[in-house]
Amino acid sequence: MNDLDGVSGDRSKLSLRQEASGQPLTRRNHFNAQSELVKSTAITASRLGNLMEGVMPQTELTSAQMRRRFRLALWAELKILWPIVSALLLIQFILGIIAGYIEQWSLGESLYFTSITGLTIGYGDFAPKHFISRVGAVIIGMVGVVLMGLIAAIAVRALDAQGTDRRS
Repeated sequence: MNDLDGVSGDRSKLSLRQEASGQPLTRRNHFNAQSELVKSTAITASRLGNLMEGVMPQTELTSAQMRRRFRLALWAELKILWPIVSALLLIQFILGIIAGYIEQWSLGESLYFTSITGLTIGYGDFAPKHFISRVGAVIIGMVGVVLMGLIAAIAVRALDAQGTDRRS
């Protein structure tokens, strides 16, 4: 009999002890059982982890846990790409302020025009009349498309990372 046979016997004894005491077999109880096994045997923790692999029951994540993982993954992606997102927003707003100055709009109207054009909504309540302003509006729209694509890509990567964490 090798030392691994003793561990599997101890594991079943611990599981039976938990069932007899009325404790549900949850991930925490399995972790406690695993901790007791490490203390009670001479096997190293890494060998025990390899032994217990596949024995740990899979539990479903709650929606709150999934939202938290998504927010953490989204934040990690935004920390990497924040300089690019900031630069694109800055380009849009500078072009919008310039277009507003040329068209003699107020600052609020210029920022509103920039937001509506950058999101490619285009209500049409503010339309540039000068050629330079129109070129600026086209550039604002193009930068807006790139920006929205980048934000969508960040969200997809965060969802993918959250799903990958869930599978592991």
